[in-house]
Amino acid sequence: MGPLRVMTFNVQMLPWVADALHSTTNDAPERADRVARALFALPVVDQPDVIAFNEVFDEDGRDRLRLRLSGRWPHIVDKIHDGGVLEDSGLMLFSRRPLLTLPDGGNFHERFFTESAGDDTMAAKGVGVIQVDSPDGVDLPTTIAFTHMQASYLSEDEHRDVRRSQLDTMYTAVKEVIGSSPELWERVIVLGDLNIRGDSEALTDEWAEIFDLASTELTRLTHDGWRTGMHPPNDQQDHDLGRTNLNWESGQGQRLDYMLFGNENERGLVAHHMYSRIRNASDHFSLEAVVQRRSDHCRPADAIDLHQWVTAAGGSPGRPSTLHHLPLEFDFPGTLQWLYVDTPGTFTLWSAADVETRAYTRSDLSRPLAQLRTVSKNDLESGLQAPFREATVNPVGTTHVAAEPFYIVARSRRNRVGNRDLLVLEHHGESPATAIALAPHTPTETGFPVGRKLGDNDECWFIAALPETFAGDPREEAFSVYNPDRIRCSLSVRDLADEELMATSGTGQYVNLTHSTSGGYQVYLVMRRNNIQYAGFTLAWKTPISYLMLDRPLGLFIRNESGADWPGADEVHLDVWLDSRPVFNGYWDDADTGETWGGLASSIEQLVRAQMPGIGDRVPFSTSINLSYLEEDFTAAGWLTASVAALSPAERDTVDRQVTLPVPDAISDGTYTFYCSVTRLG
Repeated sequence: MGPLRVMTFNVQMLPWVADALHSTTNDAPERADRVARALFALPVVDQPDVIAFNEVFDEDGRDRLRLRLSGRWPHIVDKIHDGGVLEDSGLMLFSRRPLLTLPDGGNFHERFFTESAGDDTMAAKGVGVIQVDSPDGVDLPTTIAFTHMQASYLSEDEHRDVRRSQLDTMYTAVKEVIGSSPELWERVIVLGDLNIRGDSEALTDEWAEIFDLASTELTRLTHDGWRTGMHPPNDQQDHDLGRTNLNWESGQGQRLDYMLFGNENERGLVAHHMYSRIRNASDHFSLEAVVQRRSDHCRPADAIDLHQWVTAAGGSPGRPSTLHHLPLEFDFPGTLQWLYVDTPGTFTLWSAADVETRAYTRSDLSRPLAQLRTVSKNDLESGLQAPFREATVNPVGTTHVAAEPFYIVARSRRNRVGNRDLLVLEHHGESPATAIALAPHTPTETGFPVGRKLGDNDECWFIAALPETFAGDPREEAFSVYNPDRIRCSLSVRDLADEELMATSGTGQYVNLTHSTSGGYQVYLVMRRNNIQYAGFTLAWKTPISYLMLDRPLGLFIRNESGADWPGADEVHLDVWLDSRPVFNGYWDDADTGETWGGLASSIEQLVRAQMPGIGDRVPFSTSINLSYLEEDFTAAGWLTASVAALSPAERDTVDRQVTLPVPDAISDGTYTFYCSVTRLG
């Protein structure tokens, strides 16, 4: 059968009364279309089996979701509603897997909260419960409860007593379906926007009280899948904060959406992987999980520590690259196997033909690291060949570069079970095949030992990917050797066919080389020293390149519309360029305070992909993202400009940018915010 893939997603399709109270525009059908497009854009094999939506209050939006999604997800819980005069719960569920008949004869069970506060009192919020077949094939159902709990409005823990009461109601609802059977509680999944801030940057102790202290009946029998399993082994820190919501006013992200799983034992279900892929269709991000029965090393917290594994080959001073041979055990269909590497670096992975591998940094479990290149085992020196004779793997491996500790995760392509081999090579630069990938603006150590040659020719090999920018503008890439003992050393730039493009040498503390390029290729950097008694060199790469991140929130927020608010909304023209090339030209004729420009991110993404096929979700630029905007009111000031700067060398590798766009107006000034994320890691 394969693993169970589940998603919870707050899609913010608010009822008409909310739009009337806040003077905002109802865009629910358009938002439903964006959500559907985002779901269909996911690889078919990775699409969720069960989707639980929150905030489907708008009936036109509900109808549009049903129309767009029912062909692929035909089993539907259309609405959870108590039949009263209040707005319904906003809950809606779609499933590819048939919904099982429950003990009461229906295919879903519902219970409504008895306590609410603030705006939440206008909706009949509650919980729905369904069951589907379990992914490990045992004759026990998987029970899924989906909900949306009480919101906070003025502070993080406002109405925490109401949420606590609602957790008790959820426990009652699940118990009404499965009773007190431990083996059924081991197969419970609770999905939804719980409105409890769950990341470690939270300002209150609400999460700790509810989950660490297990202070409710529900949380005594379940655990928070993210905080329990999505962290490195022997390290409880949530390096990936798991943010699922962006507060447009403050620009701050927070984790509000959850998946709870029954308390752990070897028979129970756990999240093998949790992640967020849809981030520009709502004010919340989707939250997804791959769920299967627990087994050894099936999630990040239980990962194999690579550096505690015996080296299979390599590791001598003159040939320092090391090869590890690791066994993988796929106990159930769709089981994942996780490894943890506690140092950054360059690594190549060889796996069996029916095994797929990916790499994720510990701070981002949602986006796999890009593949730098491939390496054939035949290009490795003889001292690294022995493990290939013992392991059954493809002869060609994939190379990945991590700027921080990271994970390697493996899965069977066809949900097969059994044992497989994985070989992991850590590069230290003694040959082209073991070249060390350079990270921008980060000095990288060479592999030179003291008193003996590195490799055959005492050369240290590096590799750098020089992307073509979206605008295609030429630029200069600078490389600098730090030479602490000021001995003579040389640095050359070579293409991948080993043809020298340029070279320099010197005896200064820094030996510098500048390469002019428009990009679109990779190069080797090869360093030599004239005396093997000296080491301690580093190589730094200074590049102007930054990347616009298409997989992070990207858009325009109306913080305060200009002019008099009551006659109508702002009418906004916006042009966006990456360096000198336009990437968006659009018009928004109904922009109200508190709204975001729906579809802006997808429009930019579509144009980028049309003009740079195969670009992925990182768009390179060298100088700035340039903005030109106009508000059409006759009292406004005309066209204005702003820009989002590329990253400076002193900044972190990834930065969330917000640029304030003032809108001067004779009656009342307005303010917009353009937001995006920029990284130097392609």
